[in-house]
This record gives sequence, C-alpha cells and structure tokens, in this order.
Amino acid sequence: MRGLNNVMVVEYLETALADLDSITDYYFLKFGMESAEKVYNQIRGSIVHLADFPNSGVPAKDSMLRKLGYKEVYSGRFVAVYRVEPEYERIYIYHIADTQMDYPHMYRNN
Repeated sequence: MRGLNNVMVVEYLETALADLDSITDYYFLKFGMESAEKVYNQIRGSIVHLADFPNSGVPAKDSMLRKLGYKEVYSGRFVAVYRVEPEYERIYIYHIADTQMDYPHMYRNN
C-alpha cells in the first residue's frame, strides 16, 4: 500500500513508540515542554523522509542487525533502527535511541 505520491508507508512498532515516549518524557522533565516538542519533531521529521527515500539510511552499526537488513537513520544525537519490507511496501521502525548509549547491545534481546 503506497500513499498518493507512491511512497512507502512508515510504521512504528510498539518498541519504537515506547522509545520515543521515553525520550520525550526525559526532555520534558529535564528541560521543559518546548525542548521535548523540539526533540520529538526532529526525530519524527527525520523518519518521515524515509517514506520517500527508504534506503537513505546507513547499514546498522551492529553486524548481526546489518546481516538481517536493518538500517539506521540519524537525527541529531538520536538514531532510528528500521528495516524496509518492499513486499509489504512498508518501512518498520523498530527502535529509537540516543547515540550516546550502546544501543545495539540494548536491543539484542528484543
């Protein structure tokens, strides 16, 4: 199912939504609503471009994820881990993380 402009559909998995909630909650508590909204919009803005350019990300940092076809798209200090599924015309967002953390290791058991 492609959109009107023949772009792929971006779908956030529950894990990615939980990651995004945690990130924005942290920024809200630490820096306030304006900062949380800015970070949220920055991350979502980077991800929305995948619909038009699904292969614009780089191969995943983790070798196992890379072998499975996962990619990463960066948004400031954050990274979204995703995989393109052309047969379903979908891009699945699996996780969103702070690049300052060892995020590949964090997601090994998910």
